Amino acid sequence: KGFTGGRNIKWPAEVWEDLYGLLMSLVPDGQFLWNNKVLVHLYQKGGRMPWVTINTKKAEDLLLIINTPRGQTTTGRIAELGRKREVESGKADRDHVKIYFRSVEDIYSGDLENYLREQLELEQ
Repeated sequence: KGFTGGRNIKWPAEVWEDLYGLLMSLVPDGQFLWNNKVLVHLYQKGGRMPWVTINTKKAEDLLLIINTPRGQTTTGRIAELGRKREVESGKADRDHVKIYFRSVEDIYSGDLENYLREQLELEQ
């Protein structure tokens, strides 16, 4: 629901359900902010900027964006995660690690859970 232009969605709802479950297991006291029609932000307890943002309105893929300290992620470290991945420089000495998912298998094909745990430790 909510996709523009009647576009054919290529990822099933289970992809979002599994990713949401994984994130909740990692940050049980985190706060999801649902006030945007396109983006869902997850804040760590007491956090001022989102730890992750999920773009749920891309028809091609579900997009997970991890806000991490600049220079802490290499493309080699994320090479097996998701269907596609990239690292972009953001603001305030942060990088945006983007991981694209189209199937549930994309979530579990690499070590996404361990990578996310590593990123959480960097934020401590």
